[in-house]
Amino acid sequence: MKKFLPLYVAALCSLTSFAAEYEVDFTYNSDNQPWRGYGYARTDAYDVCIRVNDPSVIGGQIRSLSVPVPEVEGCSISSDASAWIVTDLNKDPISPDNSIAYVSISTDGKSVEATFPEGIVIPEEGFYVGYSVKVDQIAENCRTFPMAIVDGSTPGSMYFRSTQLTNWDNTSNRMEYMSPMIVSVSKELPEISVSPSLPDNFRVLAGSTSTISLTLTNSGIMPVNSVKFSISAPGWNDEQSVALDPSALSAFGMSTILPIEVNVPNKLGNTPLSVNVTEVNGMPNVGNPSTASDVTLRVLPTLPQYRPLVEEYTALSCGNCPMGWVTLEEANDMYGSNFVFLTYHAADAISTPVNMPANPRSVPAMSINRGTLSDVYDLTTDLKDLVGLPSDIDMKVEATWASADRSAINATATVSFMESVDNANYSVILYLVGDKVTNPKWIQTNYFSGLPDRGGKYWPIFTRGGAHITGLDYNGLAILSSDTDGSCVSVPSKIDEFDSFSGSHTFYMSEGRSIQGYDLVNNPDYLRVVALVLDNKTRKPVNVISTGYASGFGLTSIDGISASPEVISTRYYSLEGLPLSAPVKGIPYIEHLTLSDSTIKTAIRINP
Repeated sequence: MKKFLPLYVAALCSLTSFAAEYEVDFTYNSDNQPWRGYGYARTDAYDVCIRVNDPSVIGGQIRSLSVPVPEVEGCSISSDASAWIVTDLNKDPISPDNSIAYVSISTDGKSVEATFPEGIVIPEEGFYVGYSVKVDQIAENCRTFPMAIVDGSTPGSMYFRSTQLTNWDNTSNRMEYMSPMIVSVSKELPEISVSPSLPDNFRVLAGSTSTISLTLTNSGIMPVNSVKFSISAPGWNDEQSVALDPSALSAFGMSTILPIEVNVPNKLGNTPLSVNVTEVNGMPNVGNPSTASDVTLRVLPTLPQYRPLVEEYTALSCGNCPMGWVTLEEANDMYGSNFVFLTYHAADAISTPVNMPANPRSVPAMSINRGTLSDVYDLTTDLKDLVGLPSDIDMKVEATWASADRSAINATATVSFMESVDNANYSVILYLVGDKVTNPKWIQTNYFSGLPDRGGKYWPIFTRGGAHITGLDYNGLAILSSDTDGSCVSVPSKIDEFDSFSGSHTFYMSEGRSIQGYDLVNNPDYLRVVALVLDNKTRKPVNVISTGYASGFGLTSIDGISASPEVISTRYYSLEGLPLSAPVKGIPYIEHLTLSDSTIKTAIRINP
């Protein structure tokens, strides 16, 4: 998971007047982490830099930089080094000709210390401040670590390149490493000042009371004990006074996060919100660089959650496939309904008519969001950064038994778009999915029998079981799919924000059999329906959702379509999307209903 560490600037001079020149340290290593080395096992030259563009230091003058250079036994760091300031990063070698400032220095192999000429003022767009070092000699089998790093991924906190890596590497983004470099900045600072900051494009629920994180940064020299601020949005204003922990904003550059409650309007779309810090410690806020922060709130009818789709490919004859079974069960225990998984069996008694989205060369194999097929070891870790993210697409899926004898399930998917989309190309696919699918005739090959337990509650089933396991429950089995008939929802290419589209499909229990004829719906209470929105351009899912178990399904009211809201208009299309004046007897068609609540429902039907 990415860690976003706050900027920290520590005051080095004592207070002498209301506003005076102070020398402060700018570093991304906010919590003073111990540094370690990073680099390649070769003689090479390295350019390393950070971006200095924080509003609190804009207008100040860069004085010096200091950064450790790890000393590694078996290699030699050249005493010739340089420090520099540039406006942009390109492929040109850094030299005095293309630098704002360039200083040749001598290093002791342990650190780079450089002083820049006076008068280098940091502009609004900021500077890149960095240094260059060389590894002259390296012993055999010695790995050099000429760059110091700490953990973190604050944007702008580290870039580097080497002789053999000519393009700049955005290390903080790619590797989540930052430079512990310290840049000394001289700037005129007020005694008391607090700068507020609001998150960009914050999503909120219409008509709700939402909590927004307000970041307060000490932009003065004195410690901050209290703040007073006003909050304003269309039709709503508020003023609050808050006492702060004295240690939270005790020095220049230190930040703290303050949760504030906002009354969100009912009107959907964008609405402005402004926070103005008017007083600090009971005195007027000077503001360095500003006393106010503005944000555009995105007011939505719902706050959609993104769920990743995991798909597993397995087989009864595969002795390594219990690994996939265990991994999915562990992920389900950890993340529950925050993700959805489907399983497909290859050439065995549980193989279903559902088209597999991939053809793995071997099993077990697994993919997340239909990406590259891979092994199953790191699923819980790989999901960690994906679950719970916001989405632009909200999904609902409802299912009912078509009749009291539970011979069929009617399922309806509704897709709502929070943003407008031009040239859209989406499909909505419904799956009938079975959990706890089992049969005593199914025999799972097991290569883990007699091996040491790997921990957790599931591995003993296999490590303490035999070479062949019977009576195993199989979960997430994709039994049937609407994909054989095409998408169940008609989504147009032009989508306006907050548009919703619905469609239905019927799953017949008589069709829920494996290719070899085994009944896969003989435990109907544990059936469920999964709805998937697929981007046809990329062939990737953009969101997915599952119903609860069929044991909680009710009965369909009128042919799968609720009597309320009222049907306003009915249109007909061929399966190819061509308009029809009326259904043609014996030929499948798409029924397109516009309802009184502005939603649209589509279903594939046949006129007998």
